[in-house]
Amino acid sequence: MGVSVCPTNRWQAQGGVDTRMDRYPGIYAAAAHLSHSIRTRMGNRSLRLLSFGCSTGEECFSLRAYFPDDEIFGCDINTAVLATARRRQLRGGTTFFHSSDHSLRQHGPFDMVFCMSSLCLFPESDQPSGQNGAFPFPAYDALLTEIDRNLTPGGLLVIYNASYPFRLSTIGPHYNVVQADVVVENGFVNKLHRSGHAFTVTAARNQTRCHKMVSGIDEYRDSDFVDCLFRKRDESADDSPITLSPALAMRCETLSRYTLSDEDAFPPAPDLLTTAFEIELLRDPSGMLFERIEYRRRSIFGGTVTPTKRFVRMAEASRQK
Repeated sequence: MGVSVCPTNRWQAQGGVDTRMDRYPGIYAAAAHLSHSIRTRMGNRSLRLLSFGCSTGEECFSLRAYFPDDEIFGCDINTAVLATARRRQLRGGTTFFHSSDHSLRQHGPFDMVFCMSSLCLFPESDQPSGQNGAFPFPAYDALLTEIDRNLTPGGLLVIYNASYPFRLSTIGPHYNVVQADVVVENGFVNKLHRSGHAFTVTAARNQTRCHKMVSGIDEYRDSDFVDCLFRKRDESADDSPITLSPALAMRCETLSRYTLSDEDAFPPAPDLLTTAFEIELLRDPSGMLFERIEYRRRSIFGGTVTPTKRFVRMAEASRQK
């Protein structure tokens, strides 16, 4: 987790500093795909990317692989992790700075802002009610408003592991959701109502996490557990669904087929929002390995599954060749 950033220094959503390289490859790849159209709109100049809550720098260093020619910035309110990030950078390419209203405006505006595990309360309170005043909705809303001030029209806001739905924020109505086939969820942290009471809490077992519903649905939708790519509205922006799946028009050999499900770790229960994958491992004539994936999620409205996502991705073994 990257440490949350608070421009006003009044709130710090969570104090964890756990992070690692390339944590969100599907999301990063979708953002890189969208960057082509954003760059064209900006006159083919280099884009300016911000890791909002950069912690010790791994996210910034990971983004460099997806955005080799763009400007990358990282900010945080924790001076210790910023010092570590600066020390780890053996060659220039990323600008790290302490987060404040002034410094965001000084280094901005940005064309993409990544808020990955920085707009959430984590670790969460152990209170069963889930009520915790450490990160109230107004603070979440204020942080997003400050981000919006520093994001260019048509720019991309990426949010993973947020305590509240983005669409309920003040700026939410001014953004369009961008759906990507390889993006199937937006985080495991507790989902809170505006009141600060929990809608879901995270159940953990055998290194598997699952949302457990603990209160009424209220303003939530199934999409609030999936959407994480948001384009700031601009008349010339194209926000149609995108696919990152290879075409695989050639004849492929099926090597195996199997399923993975949260229910392997959790017994089925009506209050658990379980997910399941059906995966087919394929090998093309050149020997490359691919995974054809069907994804299903249990609906918060009591249904068995929400509409299935289907996509193809290169298998890990082929990526490492």
